[in-house]
Amino acid sequence: KTIWVSPTGSDELNDGISAPLATIQRGIHYASDGDTVELMPGTYTGGADCTTMDNADGFYGATKRHCNFNSDFMGKKITVDGHGRATIDCEGKWSTFPPRRGFIFANGETHETVLRGVKIVGCGSSVRPENVYPFFDFTRHGGGLVLHNSLGVVLTDLVVSNGRGYGATGAFLHGAVAMFLNVSFMDCASSYGAIRLEGGSKLIWHYGAIKESKSLGWNGGALSSVYGPNSLTMENLLILDNSVQVVLLATQGLW
Repeated sequence: KTIWVSPTGSDELNDGISAPLATIQRGIHYASDGDTVELMPGTYTGGADCTTMDNADGFYGATKRHCNFNSDFMGKKITVDGHGRATIDCEGKWSTFPPRRGFIFANGETHETVLRGVKIVGCGSSVRPENVYPFFDFTRHGGGLVLHNSLGVVLTDLVVSNGRGYGATGAFLHGAVAMFLNVSFMDCASSYGAIRLEGGSKLIWHYGAIKESKSLGWNGGALSSVYGPNSLTMENLLILDNSVQVVLLATQGLW
């Protein structure tokens, strides 16, 4: 089935294209394996409940949240599609607490889980070590995209920009397998640049860019790979105008 979400919708409805939901997390909540969550054109911000963080449901409160950021795919084999006309604005700032991430894949999602055609802006996480959401010591990392022990997620036709926060405000992969197709990161600033791979992650990336992103103190203005071994395959990628502000074991591009 198809579930419709619109910036002008209502989470009290869910009656097709004529009465869409208001938040992406509710759309994912109602979806079952094989379904598509269609994001109608517009900018998605906030929601009625973006603060629920308990893990009683096993998904860090995702079944309870009514929100357009920190959208957890909950292990479902579904497609979320914005057709290039949907923007998710986390409205985050430096040291955002709790984190305001775009999308989270942390429950064994496979190649049958697809995110397509969205722009993700202003996402980030906190430098605070006591941050316990959404997973233990990995909580300080990730902005636009967080992939934790996912098993082949497909991300296509995405732009992640203006990330601000601690670690890898573009994408953070820990023990994850993923494929990026036409995915670009622009102006993402953090302690680890735009993208961070760790914990035996494997990323296959065809087409896209990392531009004008910066590391503010550790490594990889564009991309860092640590605590491996990690695997990275890139083809037809533009890496341009990335920088490191404070050089501590750092490079301006890949580290």
